[in-house]
Amino acid sequence: EILTVTGVQTCALPISKSDGTEDRTINDLLFGITQVINRNWLMQLNYSVSISDGYQTDPYKIVTVVDANGDPLEAESFGAADIGVGDAHIFELRPDSRTKNALYWENRYHFNRDVLAVGYRFMSDDWGITSHTLDVKYRFQFDNGWFLQPHVRWYEQGEADFYRESVSAADLNTLDEVSADYRLGNLTDTTYGVKLGKQWKKIGRASCRERV
Repeated sequence: EILTVTGVQTCALPISKSDGTEDRTINDLLFGITQVINRNWLMQLNYSVSISDGYQTDPYKIVTVVDANGDPLEAESFGAADIGVGDAHIFELRPDSRTKNALYWENRYHFNRDVLAVGYRFMSDDWGITSHTLDVKYRFQFDNGWFLQPHVRWYEQGEADFYRESVSAADLNTLDEVSADYRLGNLTDTTYGVKLGKQWKKIGRASCRERV
């Protein structure tokens, strides 16, 4: 079958949106080691690989078709029905396999009372995406079991080889894969959080968390 521009078969990307029998197989492997450096310092190192084969495309994601100036085209220009302004689009198509490799390194250090946890994760895949995640937590331990734990998480990601915010009409017959899903594009994000809790010897722990 042929990927369509609002109903007109003009694109060379093959896809079946009506076939509900597409399968995907995912295999995940994790190798890890935890080492006690000294009585205060604990270190963990993990390597993981994820291999996914089969249908990877999101059937509900579309890519806008634009002209040479970057303005969205109309579906009527392709002989299709009018469903709105700038409504010419194609459905996305992703590769039928994906292999991800990730390395995670975490250190936890126990001071006299407080605890510092620092984690770093690097991920890369054969779609061209690489990402870096830095996670820092510091737990302030107070009297009577109370504790306060601020949290900062920084994330940066590069875009996939086939990521496009839009496609031009001239490119329709030359694309093999394409997606405008923002989750596959460049992304930088910082998350701040804090947790307040109390530990009881007999009944356990209660806490509340807030993130921004």
